[in-house]
Amino acid sequence: MAVHREIEVKLGAPEHGALPDLTELDGVTAVDPPVVVELDAVYLDTVDRRLAAVGITLRRRTGGADEGWHLKLRVGADERAEIHAAWSETDVPDYLAASLRSRLRGAAVVPVARVSTRRTLHRLRDAAGQVVAEVVDDEVTAQDLTAAAGAEALQTWREWEVELVAGDRALLAEAQGSLRAAGGTVPWWSSKVLRALGVESPDAARHGRRRVTAATVLRLFLRAARDELASWDVQVRRSEPDAVHQMRVTLRELRSALGTFRDVLDHEPSAWVRDEIGWLGGVLGAARDAEVVRDLAIELVAAEPPGLLRGSVAARLGADRAAAHGAAMADVTRALDSERYRVLLDALDRLVADPPFTAVAAEPAADVLPRRVRREWARLDRAVGAVDTASPGESRDRALHEARKAAKRARYSAETLVPVVGRAAIRSARAAQELQTLLGDHHDTVTVRETLERAALEAARAGEDTFTYGRLHALAQSRAEMLERRLPEVVERLGSGRRRRWMR
Repeated sequence: MAVHREIEVKLGAPEHGALPDLTELDGVTAVDPPVVVELDAVYLDTVDRRLAAVGITLRRRTGGADEGWHLKLRVGADERAEIHAAWSETDVPDYLAASLRSRLRGAAVVPVARVSTRRTLHRLRDAAGQVVAEVVDDEVTAQDLTAAAGAEALQTWREWEVELVAGDRALLAEAQGSLRAAGGTVPWWSSKVLRALGVESPDAARHGRRRVTAATVLRLFLRAARDELASWDVQVRRSEPDAVHQMRVTLRELRSALGTFRDVLDHEPSAWVRDEIGWLGGVLGAARDAEVVRDLAIELVAAEPPGLLRGSVAARLGADRAAAHGAAMADVTRALDSERYRVLLDALDRLVADPPFTAVAAEPAADVLPRRVRREWARLDRAVGAVDTASPGESRDRALHEARKAAKRARYSAETLVPVVGRAAIRSARAAQELQTLLGDHHDTVTVRETLERAALEAARAGEDTFTYGRLHALAQSRAEMLERRLPEVVERLGSGRRRRWMR
């Protein structure tokens, strides 16, 4: 079993159009002779299409270099994680089925579509001979196996895809532009199976900024967050790097939006979902904190001169963090397998399918939503002000932590409105993120100092030398003080009028 991250763009292709000269792309000096591959795939889903609803695809494919089972998860607008498992004729491999447990929730998967593709592959190389990207020209024949037998269940079309290999996103954007100029079009589908089933990509709809309603903005946001949650759920279960952190971020963004725009959504159902998201985020937070403190402790120990490392500091800290992380991940697994989590996912699906909007949701987003964002930034101002009046020590650390949480909520609220406001909202979000990052680094030093104090006490009881623990604690304290000295300049940028003018 292998995991592959793919960054790609897809375009609809004209029936008889030709690919442009790909050697004209910046950094591309040669294109390999085309390779033709015949692919045949059966896609599986539940009868009510629970996987398609969140942009997950499960298929069994023959042909090509990677035939077998593929589970594809959306992790960004142009990025997918693909889990590949060996071929088996009938049942879905157990580890893939287990990864989808919370999405399937007991429902069986059945064949829903068959897709045959005649693929012409073009490998693009740079001056060093390295493959920087692959461009494929796909002639597709697809059958909706859920439809009644007949010609309407069979479709044919052509599409182009560009996937990065060693190239960067600048190359991806240039290639996309070149294909658009050659007749490529933005597709209404995000994958072949979704076109076969007639499921429109949630990114396909585009609206004018002044005409889009608050309901449209929040509906698209809720759906995107729900879909991301489904993807990160699978990756957390597989212990993929950074998956716990990313799932937690998605939950925080969702919880923040439900709070910021609480008068646009009926309070009672959305408040319950928000509370339950808080519970799940707390479970994931313990695992994430264990990871962060472990990494910071390792960094502090690694920077020490060998002569100042006395006793079994590295071993004790490593064992402490391993135990904390193991216990926290066991809690995460229990939470993801719990009935409480399944009920939350059901409620979130209902919220996405039929958001309980209030009357204000029908108004233009650009008129009503920025005022809700302004409330979050006023909350942030109060939290930052509380830091100035807090006493040094634990009281100030708590105030800084509260300011950090307020910065996150202000940032997420601004990011939600990027489709409506544009660059001004991006600038605001970046300013809040700078403060969030600074205060997050400070909070990490607080947590690692607590770990060092506990480890030092345990070492003392065991009769070990505790000198190094004190040094590491002092170094963490010094790092915290350095971060606090940067606080005024970051806060000053945050308060710039040009970053808030759009919120009025």
